[in-house]
Amino acid sequence: MTDEYFEKIIPYIWGIEAGQWILPGELNEKFDILMNDVSMILATLAEIGVVKIHYLSLCDDCREPIGEPFEFISDFIDNVKCPKCGKTIERDTSIVIFKKSGETEPGTPYEPIDDPSIEKQFAELAMLGAELSDIFH
Repeated sequence: MTDEYFEKIIPYIWGIEAGQWILPGELNEKFDILMNDVSMILATLAEIGVVKIHYLSLCDDCREPIGEPFEFISDFIDNVKCPKCGKTIERDTSIVIFKKSGETEPGTPYEPIDDPSIEKQFAELAMLGAELSDIFH
């Protein structure tokens, strides 16, 4: 990962309104940056409170989003059926998405925020990432 990647994505992220969803796959396509690098940039921005980590369940068959995004993978609800095709949704079809927070401003110095929920999210993300290679799509 290079500074050039940060220079491409950071101005775009600052331009997004607070509360707006950010999909790593869209940044990957928009800026032609490897998904791994996009994920690392977004994780860094989560550490300093620019974005917040969330998960979104998708149907494995029809790719339909199921329900609302949730903050912790441990909040995943079992035995939910896709309203479009009826398939039971599994936890491993969830993807990581990010939400722009309104807690930081451009030029904020890099300082990880002390928030236990972020630590829990990173722990869950590490566990899930070890199981699922495409969690950031």
